[in-house]
Amino acid sequence: DLLTITGADDIDSGDTLEFHINPYPIIQSGGILSVLRDDNSSWHELNGATLLRENESLQLVPPANLNGILDGFLIMARDQDGVHSESHILQFDLEATDDAPEIIGESNLSDQLLENDGWSTTFGYLDVDQDNVSWSVEAAPDGPNDTDSFSIDSNGTLSFIGNADFESGKEIYSVLVKVTDQETEAGLSSDDSSTSKLVSLDVLDRPDQTLELGIVN
Repeated sequence: DLLTITGADDIDSGDTLEFHINPYPIIQSGGILSVLRDDNSSWHELNGATLLRENESLQLVPPANLNGILDGFLIMARDQDGVHSESHILQFDLEATDDAPEIIGESNLSDQLLENDGWSTTFGYLDVDQDNVSWSVEAAPDGPNDTDSFSIDSNGTLSFIGNADFESGKEIYSVLVKVTDQETEAGLSSDDSSTSKLVSLDVLDRPDQTLELGIVN
């Protein structure tokens, strides 16, 4: 309610107030200000100044990873006779929240594994809060549980520790790699498709070596 927030009042009883809104400050900081008109059910992003009337609403989306005092938008009250107030900047105090870490790279990783051979790779991560993280592996969403065939260390190095045998009939090993933020009470983890990483290894057949013995007379 802008009347409550701004304390706008008109000594001329019965006058209807409307608000002149300029989204320039929030646009400059990378945020979005949208309006919901009285005759419309969808939000429209503001790219310039507009009038806000009774029963219309504003929605502000701040820039990502920003906290503290934010300049939202310029506001000026005006009555039906065109008499207006001074222009003021409406500010918002954004509380800091802990963001989940993200694993760098594409969402999934597919690679090849030569049977009876080793394999490893190291993942990086991004955490805007610069918190400590831990790495873990979980069963892939679809397929058998192959977690016993993998290990991951504190540096994000994932290693295959199983015994891949192409002739056994198991041709694919899959695991879900997860990085967890240790600075939150319960831990924020990258458990959605955009930040977790599914790793799949296709086992390749290695030609078996045979030793032929001949008898020399």
